[in-house]
Amino acid sequence: VWDASVGGRVLSGESYVQAAQRLCQHELGLTPTSLNECGKFYFEYPKKRKFIEVFCVSGIEPEKIHINKQEINTVIWLSPEEIIARAEAQTDQFKPHVLQSLNLAIKKSE
Repeated sequence: VWDASVGGRVLSGESYVQAAQRLCQHELGLTPTSLNECGKFYFEYPKKRKFIEVFCVSGIEPEKIHINKQEINTVIWLSPEEIIARAEAQTDQFKPHVLQSLNLAIKKSE
C-alpha cells in the first residue's frame, strides 16, 4: 500500500509548516522554502485519528533527493492522473488519506 512520501507528527511547539520542512529534510534530504497550503482534514482509521494538513511543493528536482532508507522503502513519481488511474484500477493500492490529500491538492490548483 502506497502512502504519502512525507508525513509524520507535529512536535510540541511546532507549526504544521515547520513540521513539513523538518520531515522533508529527514525523509528526503530536502528543505522546501515554499510550501503552499492546500487544506486540512480529519481522518479516522479504526484504531487512530489523524489531523492532516496538506502542502503542495513545486520545483523539486528528483536527482537532489536523498532518501532516508530507514523511513522510506521506495519512491515513485506519479502525476495526479496516474494516481487516480491506479486507485481506480486497484482500490486498496493507496492509503485512504493519500487520496483525500490528492483531492485537496487538485482543488487548490484549479
